This record gives sequence, C-alpha cells and structure tokens, in this order.
Amino acid sequence: MNLTEIRKAMQDSLPDNEKIEYFIESVYVDGRRATVAITEKHMLIRFRGFLKRKYTFYPMHDFRDISFEESFLFSTVNFVMSNGKILRIEKLGKSESRIISGFIRQIIAKAEAKTMIMGKTCKYCSENVKVTAVVCPHCHRDI
Repeated sequence: MNLTEIRKAMQDSLPDNEKIEYFIESVYVDGRRATVAITEKHMLIRFRGFLKRKYTFYPMHDFRDISFEESFLFSTVNFVMSNGKILRIEKLGKSESRIISGFIRQIIAKAEAKTMIMGKTCKYCSENVKVTAVVCPHCHRDI
C-alpha cells in the first residue's frame, strides 16, 4: 500500500464528519514502526498493514496529559494514558512534535473547558451538578 491508500484507509475508519488533521508516516510507537493519523477526536495508529489502535481525545477517555522531549535530531511525544501508562511516539521532527503536542493540548483544554461550563452528571440521579460539587444537590448523595 502506498501512503495515499494508507491515509484513505485510515480516513475510512473514521465517522463521516471527522477528517485527518495530521498524518505522520514512518515514526516509532512504543518501539514499533507505525503510521499515525490525528483528528480532533481520535488518534489512529497503524502497524504493518492494518489499524491497530484507536484512541479517543474527547470526551477524555484515553488521555490524561501530553509532553514532548527534544534531542539533537529527533523528538518524542509522550501521551500519559488514563490508566497511567505512557504511549511514546518517537523519531519525530522537532516541528512535528511541537505542532502535535500543541494541537492535542488544545483539544484537552477544550474538553476541560466544556466540562467546567457543562458541569458533571450525578451517577445516581443523572442531574447536572457543578464540577466542584461533592454532594449532589438533587439526590443528596456523595458524588
């Protein structure tokens, strides 16, 4: 498969209203050669011919934080997962790593801002409550 076909296959695995914002070929993810596609909601990772992993940015199911490291030649983007594990995308160009980490930080900030505005949902009565609430004002249970 050439890169155009790979990108199309990755795009086809997404919902119709989502488009690939960043497409990175020939990087290393957790030590294995991969192709990465990033949208506003997902990150797709393809290892050797088929889609292997799909991570969700929003709502923030899979990622908790992002950082990047720079060396003389290459950079590494580190994704801190919700379960505490770290997903590493290695051997990126410096500008690529800065663009990707900035883009994903924007997505995380948007999700956090929406949570602050919308509040959270009580798991017992399903009513919206303030993010800072400890007790639900509707059912009076601990959140």
